[in-house]
Amino acid sequence: LNVLGTMSKLERTKQGIFSIENAYTLEDIENNNYKYLTIKDIFNYPVINLTDDEFIKVKNGNSIKLDHNENKVLLTYNDEEIAIYKKDNDIYKCYIMIKHQ
Repeated sequence: LNVLGTMSKLERTKQGIFSIENAYTLEDIENNNYKYLTIKDIFNYPVINLTDDEFIKVKNGNSIKLDHNENKVLLTYNDEEIAIYKKDNDIYKCYIMIKHQ
């Protein structure tokens, strides 16, 4: 067309797993009618429930050996999200610590 143009309005209705249909309004938030998202809600990482011994290692930031092949895993203990670990050769190392207990 050989003419200049500008955008006057943009409404984002979806970004990744988030969509406008699932969004909360300001009124919802003001009335405490909303739910916090967890790491499990946001990312599609396999969830691994830690044993007591594994939890002690993880809370100290140690690497651990897990019988998985996924690149990243979400580690939980007593139904709480603890950390995201990333595979490095044969072991998993701390990628992000979510909660220190």
